[in-house]
Amino acid sequence: MEFHYDYKICKKCGGKCCKSLPGAYFPDDIKKIFGSVEEAITSGSVAIDWLEADEPGYYLRPKTILTDSLYDGSWGGACIHLKENGCELSEEKRPSSCKAIKPSIGGKCSVDFPKPFKTEKEYASHLYKEMGIDLNIY
Repeated sequence: MEFHYDYKICKKCGGKCCKSLPGAYFPDDIKKIFGSVEEAITSGSVAIDWLEADEPGYYLRPKTILTDSLYDGSWGGACIHLKENGCELSEEKRPSSCKAIKPSIGGKCSVDFPKPFKTEKEYASHLYKEMGIDLNIY
């Protein structure tokens, strides 16, 4: 995936993407940022989200300001890392899904997921399955 960093557009937008749902941590992010899935979970800052489908899938993302629950399958809520001046995380600590957002002045930001995936939940849960990471055990 290609990463995009156009903070001028993000600032004008006011973080609409971040206010609607936090971006997914991909498995590589977990290793680089937290060290392991267990450390990510015990950090208190991540939630286990899931894809409701014939074959459900799980992935990690930052928690929302709406709940402190470890399991959060919601489709909405502002990211806990969004502050008044933008994201409190450094680029290195941001979820890959956040870094892949193509900002748009009109607020219709987008992410180009590899085909056949259409949503972040589909793609992220696929990556965790592919790596053999079972988040359903927590």
